Amino acid sequence: MSKHHKKEYDTEISRDNLLDLKLKDKGLIFIFAGLSLLLFYKILFEPPVSPDFVSQFFPNSVYWKAYFLKHFSLAFWQPYINAGTPDLDTGAFFPFINIITTYIFPSDLGPGIGYMFIIFLSGLFSFIYFKSLKMSRYSAFVASLIYMLCGDIISYFYPGHLGKPLVMALLPLSLFFIDQAFASGKKYYFIFAGLALGQSYLSHPQIFYYSVIFQSCYYAYRVFLRFKETRNIKEMIYPALGYGLMGIFAFLYASPGLLNQLFYQKMTSRGTLESREAMWQFATSWSHHPLELLTFFIPSLFGLYNQTYLGWKPFVMTTDYLGAITMVLAVIGIILNWKKRGIKFFFFALVIMILFSFGRHFPAFYKLFFNYFPHIKKFRVP
Repeated sequence: MSKHHKKEYDTEISRDNLLDLKLKDKGLIFIFAGLSLLLFYKILFEPPVSPDFVSQFFPNSVYWKAYFLKHFSLAFWQPYINAGTPDLDTGAFFPFINIITTYIFPSDLGPGIGYMFIIFLSGLFSFIYFKSLKMSRYSAFVASLIYMLCGDIISYFYPGHLGKPLVMALLPLSLFFIDQAFASGKKYYFIFAGLALGQSYLSHPQIFYYSVIFQSCYYAYRVFLRFKETRNIKEMIYPALGYGLMGIFAFLYASPGLLNQLFYQKMTSRGTLESREAMWQFATSWSHHPLELLTFFIPSLFGLYNQTYLGWKPFVMTTDYLGAITMVLAVIGIILNWKKRGIKFFFFALVIMILFSFGRHFPAFYKLFFNYFPHIKKFRVP
């Protein structure tokens, strides 16, 4: 690698933070683990009764474990779904969380323990990322607590969704690797970022898709900063190669699920919609009404879950609650740090995400994605 690649271009990024956590940092990480255990300790003794746990993860786990004990091999074929499908696709968390949810713990407790572990990872990875942005130790700690305990992550336990919060847990880790690659000039960070992306796909393809859009914009932002400082077009070669490395390793890691899903999608409801109107109705189902932004402050304003919900969606089984304190701190932070790098990027990204989530309630904006982004019309719940 040439010397100019080893130059630290972004002085607001702390290098090799992942391997350089101080003793006090490690103590705070134990708090993340303790909170995860405190919130979900019952799942160590009682099987979760969430719908997806009961209908999907438990029967699959029983089959995988029985197959492994009989053949001492992973199950590469699932005969009980769709008259048979490749099992590395249906076992969505292979190989990361699946080890916990299936092979270490009992089948009825494994998914819940895996979820508790995901909550811990969301705190750990966000803490590592925030620390790398040269936030103070305790500012990063508070921000990580807010992230790991926000309603949108913590409440996915109710319907039994492990994949969505796992992608959210991996997102700050991917951003950390991207930043470290640019700050240190070490190519292996791009590979790590690609592996985190690949695991995100195996966890939940839709949230992965949104994550790729966001991370690509974040990557472009880092490239812009690099060019702004160097004014040298040759400096763009390294970022281009890095983005390619990320994509290659993400594809290689995710290929067991990706290739199978591309093949089998035509047999699913998402792949058989023929009329454009049917596609639009499907893609915009569960759109977020602008008034429901108020649930960031009051989670029960339109009812909770599928029992008392009176909002604009068919039903909801999670909450978007963030809390007034979080929102006030965010506004103060934006105002005081507006001129710092990254603040404007994250602010405008947030605005775009909110507008996107409105779906059918803001069709002029959502149609830009519906019409021009491949496969996005096969997803629902924008």
